[in-house]
Amino acid sequence: EAARRLMFRPLFEGQKCSLGYAVIDWLEEYACHGPGPVEGQPLTFDDEMLDFVVDAYELEPASGRRLISRGVLSMPKGRAKS
Repeated sequence: EAARRLMFRPLFEGQKCSLGYAVIDWLEEYACHGPGPVEGQPLTFDDEMLDFVVDAYELEPASGRRLISRGVLSMPKGRAKS
């Protein structure tokens, strides 16, 4: 039973227990912008967007359960949200 428990160990100072890092890596590797002036270009994330995704996929370290079930990203026009 104890072998099944996974312990979260941060890889860098301030790292949260979150699936968001893997989500960002996957999006940057496989997704691209849709219609518009940057169509087809790979996605990139600034610090604000990265923090949002990491927070949205944060896990409870002991149980591995998601802490957030819903989220809203509200930003001004021109922030490449779509």
